[in-house]
Amino acid sequence: MILFVAVLSEIFLEAMVDTSAKMPCSVLQKTDDNVEFIFWYKNDGVNALYTLDARSRPLGEASHVRNETVDYQWSATELTKVNLIVIVPPKKLIIRDDSGQEVREIAGPYKERSTVSLSCEAQKVQYKIKLEDYQLSRHPSAPNVTWWRDNKPWDSTSKKYSTGVLNDMKLINLSRLRTSSLHSTARRRTPSSPPQLFEPSS
Repeated sequence: MILFVAVLSEIFLEAMVDTSAKMPCSVLQKTDDNVEFIFWYKNDGVNALYTLDARSRPLGEASHVRNETVDYQWSATELTKVNLIVIVPPKKLIIRDDSGQEVREIAGPYKERSTVSLSCEAQKVQYKIKLEDYQLSRHPSAPNVTWWRDNKPWDSTSKKYSTGVLNDMKLINLSRLRTSSLHSTARRRTPSSPPQLFEPSS
């Protein structure tokens, strides 16, 4: 017996931790051949995690019994590699003032016309995680820490380091009008990731 294998593609997916993920399986219906089995394997495992048996029946009526293979009756087995990247949001957002003290509710008091510096830090950012014994082959995107004013983006110059992301913000020539509605958010660059919000009073 000779087994022919055709490697089709490699797919990267992102999903938030503690949510469900849909991993696609590309199946080409051929006029001169039929799909008999679809197997899902994890890494280089021998035993399939999931099997779809389509022998002697249409594919849509197959019996439902993750590297994924599609076995045809005559054509080469098709192989698709699916890489699932699990996104873990930052553990905590911390805002600090000029002296390095953490701002919990109220920043200040400050004198008018003074210069104020605040920093927002997204702590314990995981750039790569291990899902059981499956080591991710690429890094997910790091979160972006952004300062907002009056519900509009104001400063998005984040600095990344080994376990977190930092954004330093400076207010020059401070006035009462300029301190209204200021907050900071941390969000990964993916639609599935909800923003984390921190809003100090001033």
